[in-house]
Amino acid sequence: MQRKVKTTQKDKILHKFVAPPIDSDDEYLPESDSDPEDLEPMSDGDSDSSSDIPLSQLCGSKKKNTRPSQIWTLVTANSAKPTPTWQSIEEDDVDLWEPVDYFKIFFTDNLLQHIVEQSNLYCVQQNPNKALNLTVADLEQFIGVTMCMSIFDLHRTRNYWKEDFRLPQVADVMSRNRYEEIRRYLHFNNNDEMPERHVDNFDRLYKIRPLLDSLVSKCQSIPLQGQMFSVDEQIIPFKRKSFLKTYNPKKPHKWGYKLFALCDVYGTVYNFEIYTGKILPKPFHRDIGASGNIVLQLSNIIPNDQNYLLYFDNWFSSPLLLVELYRRGIGAMGTIRLQRFPGCTFTSDADLKKKARGAYEEK
Repeated sequence: MQRKVKTTQKDKILHKFVAPPIDSDDEYLPESDSDPEDLEPMSDGDSDSSSDIPLSQLCGSKKKNTRPSQIWTLVTANSAKPTPTWQSIEEDDVDLWEPVDYFKIFFTDNLLQHIVEQSNLYCVQQNPNKALNLTVADLEQFIGVTMCMSIFDLHRTRNYWKEDFRLPQVADVMSRNRYEEIRRYLHFNNNDEMPERHVDNFDRLYKIRPLLDSLVSKCQSIPLQGQMFSVDEQIIPFKRKSFLKTYNPKKPHKWGYKLFALCDVYGTVYNFEIYTGKILPKPFHRDIGASGNIVLQLSNIIPNDQNYLLYFDNWFSSPLLLVELYRRGIGAMGTIRLQRFPGCTFTSDADLKKKARGAYEEK
């Protein structure tokens, strides 16, 4: 690992850490991070936090360290290595489509028909004497009206039909009562088939699982563009009652649903996963902790051994993750928390700043 420190005229310090691609003993690191089951509210201690909790405390394992931790040595010679050549080929530019064509990629006719069937079923389950009679055309109008409302925010739904605020793109498409009726019975999965909440591996996203699986599948089918990708978390603002709602006081939107996404430099999402309280490894995959597990899961769609580059912040970084990605032939870079690299110490910023400009340490 190396750390480079460059001082500017404003006496700022820039850091760069690079982990060596070598196998390492892993018993001194925890096998998993502990994540809270109850997510309302949730502090920001598990991500983007300035207080670094040692992984040994997050592990919860009583097993004592019986093997020596990794040994870090100071490198004095020039260790520069050639940058691996990207082995893949970027897709040629495609013709631009109309916005509705891109929408149809994600909301296919089969998905819309499924939503129509489940919504009509839910209405009958709630009131056998009343039928919703929802059609695909009605659902498309409902989605279009809802998207239009997100652009022209009038705070209350009924304002779009009031004389003082009336918006033709909404009021002329669908009546207020019909819109509220569809919104009330909109459904994506059969409640009668939902497992009990106390069963093992209960799916907290059961009610939206068909919609979620369809959208994730469509994102994963997008051809990869470029060599560089990143994994990070995003917050979908939401303040109403929900057991999936999280709280992070350091975010612009403090309350909402948290998801992790794999994106490219243009912001295109290729894979994502909604946080439900636990991040477990996939079957037959090694457990390297919650923060590492989610990176491996999202980056599963990146081809191996083609020298793609993956970036992430210090909540995700760990020796185990960097080694696993190296074994897959994926280059990785990110900021780190020194407490996740036992035995690795550097000269303090204050002392390093006293040295010549461009001074750095590499281990």
